[in-house]
Amino acid sequence: CAKLDYGLAQDMIDGKVTAANAVGEDPTWPKNRRPIAPFKPQDVCEDVKMLARIGLARRKNRYDSKTGGALAMKSIKLSFTLGPDGNPSGMKQYPIRDSNRLIEEYMLLANYLVAQQLILRAKDKAFLRRHPPPNPRGMEKLLKSLQVAGKGDILGSNANFTAGSLHNTLESLRLSSDKDAE
Repeated sequence: CAKLDYGLAQDMIDGKVTAANAVGEDPTWPKNRRPIAPFKPQDVCEDVKMLARIGLARRKNRYDSKTGGALAMKSIKLSFTLGPDGNPSGMKQYPIRDSNRLIEEYMLLANYLVAQQLILRAKDKAFLRRHPPPNPRGMEKLLKSLQVAGKGDILGSNANFTAGSLHNTLESLRLSSDKDAE
């Protein structure tokens, strides 16, 4: 249909690239990445935006602590620049955008659907990996450390120790740290 990369998909999500950019020599939507017949640029843009809305809703639901939640393991990704000789000449932080999160959600969905089929069809012949819940003793240590730092209210004393509660705690600490830095 069309060759998209993270940047182009993000520009579609942000409304910077539209079907109008798929006409003539407009470099905003490179010719080699435009849809081929019978697919239309307008349909590709609308589909990317729709998939982004659905992916965002799925992500929000996945992190919802009411359903147990998920734990986001955020780490910095590096990108290297190459010199004229093809060797690394520098590095920078790779930006994680909504388009990256969109792909992440659909990869997780694909994994979930494959696991579901393995459970239904292969029953006891398939190995499935399941992450254990957070270690209660570790969570209690975290709660004590937070209380010593004056942040004990973030997790709460009667917290149900789930991946979601740990994620919410770390996110609250990040937001609190950002606010303190201002």
